[in-house]
Parts: sequence; structure tokens; C-alpha cells
Amino acid sequence: MVLPIELRHTLGTAEKDDLKIFTDGEQVILRKYQPACSFCNLTDNVIKFKGKVICGSIKMR
Repeated sequence: MVLPIELRHTLGTAEKDDLKIFTDGEQVILRKYQPACSFCNLTDNVIKFKGKVICGSIKMR
């Protein structure tokens, strides 16, 4: 899908950035994709670990 540059600027995305696309009733909503922790769904300070996205609040044993 090609988005006009003005819309990409509004969303704060670059040309190859991923977007989250979903519906709410009859509306189609685009949001900049931000990976979230697989356990708590937070998006702050996430890293990939063994194929999963996790955040700093998860304690490793």
C-alpha cells in the first residue's frame, strides 16, 4: 500500500516502516507499528529474545 508523504509525516513513519491496520466499526485505522512485550503488552524498552519481544519488566531466571 502506498501512502502519501504528508500522511507518513503525520504518522511519523518512514517509507519502509510497518503500519498496524485495523477496523473500528466502519472505520479503517492506521497506526505506526510498535512491537510490544509478548507477556505484558508494554512497548517501552522492548528487545527481541529467542524470537520473542520482551520488555525490561520481565525477570529472567
